[in-house]
Formats: sequence, C-alpha cells, structure tokens
Amino acid sequence: MINLRSPHFVKVTIANLTSVKIELHVYGFDSTKRTKITDRETAVYTLEANSTTDTTITTYPFAAIDISELARDYIQSTFDGTYTCTTLWIDYRVRNEISGTFDAWAAQPYVSVEAFDGYNYFEDGVSSSTNVYTAPDILQSNTTIYKHEDDVVRLPVLQTNVDNVTFLHDGVITNSVAITATTESDAIIRYISNSGASYDTFKARVAADSGTLEEEALMGVFNKYATQPCNAVMVDIGGVYSKLEVKDICSGKYEPYKVTFINKFGALQDLWFFGVSKQTIMTKKDKYKANLLQYGSYSTTAHQSKVLSNVGKETIRLNSGWYSEDNNEVFRQLFFTESAWITMDGVVLPVNIASNDLELKTSVNEKLINYTVDLEFAYDKINSVR
Repeated sequence: MINLRSPHFVKVTIANLTSVKIELHVYGFDSTKRTKITDRETAVYTLEANSTTDTTITTYPFAAIDISELARDYIQSTFDGTYTCTTLWIDYRVRNEISGTFDAWAAQPYVSVEAFDGYNYFEDGVSSSTNVYTAPDILQSNTTIYKHEDDVVRLPVLQTNVDNVTFLHDGVITNSVAITATTESDAIIRYISNSGASYDTFKARVAADSGTLEEEALMGVFNKYATQPCNAVMVDIGGVYSKLEVKDICSGKYEPYKVTFINKFGALQDLWFFGVSKQTIMTKKDKYKANLLQYGSYSTTAHQSKVLSNVGKETIRLNSGWYSEDNNEVFRQLFFTESAWITMDGVVLPVNIASNDLELKTSVNEKLINYTVDLEFAYDKINSVR
C-alpha cells in the first residue's frame, strides 16, 4: 500500500549496481488485466537513476526513486454527495543495470500495490519498497462519531480485511453489512452506512414518498419511524471486533453543516458542525477614472470612478459544538486536507480551509472541546467559468 501525498521510494541495493530503471503502470477499476504481463498496457512512466555508494548506509551500491508524486496525477478526488473510492492499482517493475553482465537491463518481477490519496506523518518514518505502509482497517482515527440527528452513520473501511459491519441501537442489531473481496480499485475503500434504502435522511424519505414534512415535529416522527437507528457500530476484522460509539446531536437553534473531506487515509470522512455560523462576502474591485466631459459639459449622475471588474468570494465561519477529545485527530486531518466540501440546503459545494492555525484542545484543560474553522468557498460567487 502507498499513500500518494507522501514520498514512496523504490529502493534497490545489490552488488555492482550501476543504474536502475523503473517501469510504472497505473490502473483504475478492474485489476484482472494485471494478472499476466502480456495484458499490461505501456508503462505510463519510465524512471531512471544512477546508483551511488555510501559505506555508512550499505556496503553495496544503491538507488532510490520516488514514484508517488507521478502516480498521484491519476487520482481525481471529487465529491457530489455520492461516496466513491479513488484508490488506484499500481504496478512497477525494476530493471537493474549490473556492471560486467551481458543482460544489461534484466527485468525483475512486477510489484503490485494499492495507492491511496492519503499521507504519512513524519513520525511514521520513510515509506519505501523495504518499509511498506499498512492502512488501518477502519479508515478514520476517531472511535466516537458525532452526527446530525437526521443523518446516517457512514464508515469508511478497507475491504481487504473487514468481514462485516453491524449497526446497533441500544444493543439491538438494526442493520448488518457483509464485506466481500473485490478486484475493482473503486471498491477498495467501502463506505458502509446504516441506511437500508437509497436515501440517507428522514427528510429524503418523506420526499421520496411525496409526503409533507412538519419541521417542528421532525424529531418525534424521526424517532418513531427512523429506518435504521444507531448508537453503536461493531466492525468484524477477521473475528476481532472493534466498537465505535455514535452520538446523535439535535439541531438546536443553529443550522448544522456537514463538511466532507479527504482524510489522512485517502477516504472521504464527514465532520459535522453544530454551533453558531457566520457567512462573509469578500469582494475585489478594479476601478478606473472615466472621462465624462462632452462638449464642455458632463452629467452629474454619471460615474467618474467606474468599476472595471468586481469579483467576490464568500466565506463561512463554523463552530463545531462540543466534541470528545478523540476527535482532535479528525480536526487535525481536516486542516491538512487538500479537498473538502460543505453540504448546504442539500447542495454540495467545494470549499478550502481558510484557517491556518489550529490549537488542539484537551478535556483536562478546556473540559468541553469546541473548534472554530473558517472555510472559503472554492469559486467566485459571480460565475466566471469560461
């Protein structure tokens, strides 16, 4: 496995090595065409590096080439409300040039790995062909999930090792999803929810039935007719169970917002903000001074200072509401993300994290933990797409 936002080095260390070539293949979707060398398409990149010798590291010549940055060009992280996996299959083959040998560029066997749009921390150490990264089976860091009362529980899991995800409410199983192996790269990360239907919320359920929703009675109706209530999740990983706690948060007097982002493991993760929010408009104007004089006179209602262009963006400041300390890592990953979206009135909009600083809080110091995050909508408010 490879996290493509961090370097991953293919390392070669053998006697009499003079140079190395790496043939890099990147695939999406079905991996069955990788089963035979003759099925592989032409390498998307061929990389070459000369060897070097440093006796403080190894007695043999060695070479190392980073393949992650080039491979990441083939990942397009998008989100439109549908949770899809962007993981890729990567194959590479090393060709070694050994001094004094007739077969100058002898090909080594192919190495096949899964590639995620994630990253490693510095303290995780180097990622290389000799120090392989292993993704967690549950692709999020928190064990306590906070969600809006009218939304599903959604969990990203690695289909390789996870056998089953079970949703419970007060100890009673409300839904259970079996996980099966796949040869499709877009199913390596599985997004499992407790919804037994095509809709995620009670509001969507009412709309699907052509009903009329009475907002003030929402929670009473939802609690009575909720499709799949849940306050705990059990994940079966080869017979070993991991438990996650689920907490429903009522709307209260503030409008709740869901932010979906690519986390450390390359998975889409939802993070709800339940506190006060404020939207701001920022504009940038280019002006010029017009010549108003015509035939020795001018109109006093004409603009001498005229706007040549006026573009603007909007920002929104969100407060998380009260979270447990084990969600600190989730907020850290939100600040490190390169792709995020906010859902407003059922519409998914792209945003960037405008805040630059995050002071991680602890329950010992702050008792109750609330985070404030500034988001910038990732587009001009006035359509300027050409």
